Amino acid sequence: MKKTLFRALFIMTVMTAMPAQAQIKLGVKSGINLTDVQFKQDDLKAENRVGFFAGPVIKFHLPVSGLSVDAAALYDQREAKVEGTTMKAKSVLVPVNLRITAGSENVFTIFAFGGPQFAFNLSDDLTWKENYQEWKWKEASFSVNVGLGVSFGRHLEIYGNYNVACSRTADAIFESLKEGTARANAWQVGLALYL
Repeated sequence: MKKTLFRALFIMTVMTAMPAQAQIKLGVKSGINLTDVQFKQDDLKAENRVGFFAGPVIKFHLPVSGLSVDAAALYDQREAKVEGTTMKAKSVLVPVNLRITAGSENVFTIFAFGGPQFAFNLSDDLTWKENYQEWKWKEASFSVNVGLGVSFGRHLEIYGNYNVACSRTADAIFESLKEGTARANAWQVGLALYL
């Protein structure tokens, strides 16, 4: 777990090494996610479940008009019900998004964003076993965010995005001896407050 937190802090430190002329804002963001587990095998299905995320965020307004970058360190909890069993993942997410903004920052803006996200599993026990069933989370995973949002003044943002897993997030064997590799994508709706 210490390695995981160190990795997350290292990535945040690297991302904060931006040009001195960039305008910096600190804040917090939180929201809900709907896990969308996709299996490589057609005969394995998952029921999506609601989870949540929360943590600090930093935003850099770049010297180019309408462009900014945000990076966060978020505690994230996701769930999915697979073959009748609920699987939970607790992790630290480090999303880094490039944002394109249109509108007046003092009143109202619309923005589109996208970028990579790194996830580090916090569970002490990455493997769940019961009888002939096994679910094994990966220690780390990589995904990409794509989304839209609106800003009200300089302090409040509401956004929605889809997080696409670029690598497998778990391996599974079930009582029916079905085997599968899973990718845990997620729909996310969030709120950010900046100082």
